[in-house]
Amino acid sequence: MGALHFARPQLEWLLAEDAPRARTHLLLVGPPLTGKTYLLRRFLHPEDELARLVAGPDPTTRPPVRYLDCRLLESGAPLLGSSSPPVEEPDAATTPPVLLLDNFDAWLAGHQKGDPWREVAHLLRTVTLVATSSRPLRELGAPRSRADLDAFRQIFLHLLADQEVERVLRGWLATAQEPETLTSSLLPWIGGHPFLLARTADALADAAALLPPGQPLAPEHLPLLRLRLAEEHGRLLFDALWAEMEAAAHSDASTPGLMELVTRLLQGPVPLDALSPDQAQAMNWLLNRAMVRVEGTACRLFSPLWEAYLRERMAPQPRFAQPQTVVPETRGLDAQAFLTAHGRHFTPQERNLFLYFLERAGETVSVDELLEHIWRKPDGSARRVQEGIRRLRRRLATLPVTIGTIENDWGRGYRLELFPPGTAVATPQREDLDKEKRS
Repeated sequence: MGALHFARPQLEWLLAEDAPRARTHLLLVGPPLTGKTYLLRRFLHPEDELARLVAGPDPTTRPPVRYLDCRLLESGAPLLGSSSPPVEEPDAATTPPVLLLDNFDAWLAGHQKGDPWREVAHLLRTVTLVATSSRPLRELGAPRSRADLDAFRQIFLHLLADQEVERVLRGWLATAQEPETLTSSLLPWIGGHPFLLARTADALADAAALLPPGQPLAPEHLPLLRLRLAEEHGRLLFDALWAEMEAAAHSDASTPGLMELVTRLLQGPVPLDALSPDQAQAMNWLLNRAMVRVEGTACRLFSPLWEAYLRERMAPQPRFAQPQTVVPETRGLDAQAFLTAHGRHFTPQERNLFLYFLERAGETVSVDELLEHIWRKPDGSARRVQEGIRRLRRRLATLPVTIGTIENDWGRGYRLELFPPGTAVATPQREDLDKEKRS
């Protein structure tokens, strides 16, 4: 995607000011799916301008650069020596090697013995360190008394600047009809989110593949582009943001009034000077997770696609006592209570699919039957059904409890097995998800 890091003013300033003077230890801080790993991997390439920050401008004297994903380390494993090939401590005459630590916060979370910050301080004296984390140092428990940790320069990654997104879009749409119109429509949909910008390239390729050969993209294809970006490519991001938001609303004391504030944001931008103390905490939480963006003196949801997703999620759902939602009498009390408590978390398609299984609990439902009655496309594909089942399993896995599991009847279809009444189980779907991945 070109020089996307120039949408990050702090990195641009460091390139201009710090790199010529001294090596810099960096901590790239940002929520998931905001491009931390993408930026970190750019330091691996000597020709990339970002590499100057940690390796110096002279390619003939650049030290070795090693990459390490901390999620793959065993609990308590030392950072120095865990990369492949390992980083060796340099002598006084050797330029310090560069160690790139992805998901640095995962290593801290798994460190059970001793003082991890002592090892970090030693690393800062031994290597040039560039790390990524979903939380800043203060939230990771970094002791303020350790002055040696001041060598870490934190770069907070949030949403991209509109000018940078527009520059990238113009390059992608150079051969399209009326590229200005397409760019002006795509820009607010992306909302500056790095994940949506990257997936816009996929959406453009998808749309082009559906057109006759040689026909360029045009403004008339904007509805198709929006559909692909929102439902096919953006869904992963929106599901992840929603899951984090729900978890915080139910369990995080630092975000009181979160869902009330989101409801207010659905009505339009919220002035920052009109926030109550509780709403200010919640708004800061949303800003830190790139769910909202600043617009003048107010904040708004970062994209109309994200707004439409939230409207669907938070819309009042009809009661499930209607005739088409009656569940089997033998398990009805538990199932009905489950739907009443958690039905609002499902998308309409997930809800319809789950209800269809509930009405046939214990029976094997074929792929063709699901295509005909749920997707209403008898000529559709098994892949469409598999993806729908996978999403439903993931949805069930995000709920605090569930009442059953969706099993595979290999070669025949899928079957919902309900637990006995009164035995709703917490987070039971992990095994099913693993099984689905293997299939």
